[in-house]
Amino acid sequence: MVRLNPCAKLPETGPRRRLSVKLALTCGAPPPIVHSVALPARHSGWPTGTKLLLRCEDGYSSIGELDIQCQPNQKWSPARGHCQKISCTRPVVKGASTKSHKRRFYRGDRLVLRCQSGGPSSTLVCQSSGKWAGSMPVCDQDQCQKSCQNAGSCTAGNKCICPPGYSGRYCQHAVCDVACLNGGRCIAPNTCHCLNGTEGSNCGKISEDRS
Repeated sequence: MVRLNPCAKLPETGPRRRLSVKLALTCGAPPPIVHSVALPARHSGWPTGTKLLLRCEDGYSSIGELDIQCQPNQKWSPARGHCQKISCTRPVVKGASTKSHKRRFYRGDRLVLRCQSGGPSSTLVCQSSGKWAGSMPVCDQDQCQKSCQNAGSCTAGNKCICPPGYSGRYCQHAVCDVACLNGGRCIAPNTCHCLNGTEGSNCGKISEDRS
């Protein structure tokens, strides 16, 4: 019977082999793009070759391409686009006007339109989709072909109602109760513009230094 020594060294049966573990290359968090939706954090990172398509926040649209890729150097490829704020264009409604002078409106902006012939106003609200919410006013078909001047108001029948001191089809003429004389011209209610050599409220007086 053969007894084995527990302290004895067993002979090697072959060459030693070392086990090596190859770690996968990854990219960290993608670079932020202004007004884009943040991606969820990943502690393990994204493997090289991963492609991501970023999207813009609500109220913004993508201009160009927002896809990025984890490259072999463990860096993200740059995005070739950006996020731009969506705007609503100024609506054109025949026969309606507004006090706003803005050309573009953004989400939440309000625009009040009113028919020149009168009636209730309509309030529109710019949406994140770039479209208006609310009812567009429906104005009378017979509107003034040309805007009324000097605070005149347009009524049905293509007519302007002029404020005191103005007259004409479009309220373009000032009215002087006393006619301007000696070639003077009425430029505002009861205001005459006199030629050289004349003076007075209605240009009826000849200047003494007139040559």
